Amino acid sequence: MPSAIKNTFWRITVIYVISLLLISLNLPYDEFLIFASEGTAAASPFVRILDLAKIPGLNHLINVIICVCSSFTNFATVPIKSNKRIIII
Repeated sequence: MPSAIKNTFWRITVIYVISLLLISLNLPYDEFLIFASEGTAAASPFVRILDLAKIPGLNHLINVIICVCSSFTNFATVPIKSNKRIIII
């Protein structure tokens, strides 16, 4: 397996493990918004940590970054999906 693939796997794994560790260490276990069934963006664990840190505006910035990154990822993979369909036909 090429080293780029191995490095990508380890980078993604480390990012997820570190983010889960930070969330679990900083968020109280009885946080009511995380377990609410509303399903709003205010219940995101990252946003709740920033709300608890009382840093104004940073929670909105995190929501914007998540929305922009997910839409950009979707937009960037469209040519790959369409090329695959052209090749199969």
